[in-house]
Amino acid sequence: MKLNNLSYPDSKINFTVRHTLSQFNGTFSKFELDMEGDTDNIESLKANLSVDISSLDAGIPLLNKHLTTEEQFFNMAKYPNATFVSTEIKKKGESKLYVKGNMTIKGITKEIHLDVNYKEDESGVEINFNTELKRSDFGLRTKALLDRFGIISNTAKVFGVFKFLK
Repeated sequence: MKLNNLSYPDSKINFTVRHTLSQFNGTFSKFELDMEGDTDNIESLKANLSVDISSLDAGIPLLNKHLTTEEQFFNMAKYPNATFVSTEIKKKGESKLYVKGNMTIKGITKEIHLDVNYKEDESGVEINFNTELKRSDFGLRTKALLDRFGIISNTAKVFGVFKFLK
């Protein structure tokens, strides 16, 4: 199956970051995912994802503004998108994939991997993914005191789902 009919209402990119004894959760609601190839040859698929930083929603308007506009965070005026481009996709079982690629945030590119589960049925293909990113790898930092004492975790858990319709 060609993966060219992404169902945006059914597709989501979420993140979680630990803050002291709790955590805050957020989502990116605007993104574009281009997939080349088809599911008959999973390892030949290529993914190109672009995430609109302005669509970040952490549930608190002042926090959204802080995370998207401040230099130490996403600075969307200078870096409006984050991107992921796959470089390798390997089957790891009947419905599991290992996806390696280049993630770019704030102009900084790092190789990351995604753990992926996928399911193909009569309605289409559902791809669930998760990974962990270190904020500091991409220049996303807090005040030195907060980082030094681990008040805000340096690790962001990123997960979500992409649903392609037939």
